[in-house]
Amino acid sequence: MYQIEPSGQDDKTMALVSWILCALTGFLGPLIIWAIKKDQSKFVAFHAMQGVFLGIVGIVLSLLTFGLGSIITLILSIVWALKANKGEAAPMPVIGGWAASACGLK
Repeated sequence: MYQIEPSGQDDKTMALVSWILCALTGFLGPLIIWAIKKDQSKFVAFHAMQGVFLGIVGIVLSLLTFGLGSIITLILSIVWALKANKGEAAPMPVIGGWAASACGLK
């Protein structure tokens, strides 16, 4: 687990919003959150970047599995949204490493 902490409730809320946007818009919503908050909060940037990568992987999975990837992306987005709202910097398998590298945490 990465040693990043939210600086307050606003960080938790923005991370939660990035995951909700991931479930609704794929990678575009989290990408916008990441672009806005990348220099202000590593916690939000990390969660948003995970959402970006999950959105991209979800699109590819959806195309390969005739839509099943959308359901998987929705479920994972909800689970990680709850973790973000608790203030956990919970990395997803594989995607968490990509996001950490993209955010400069590794």
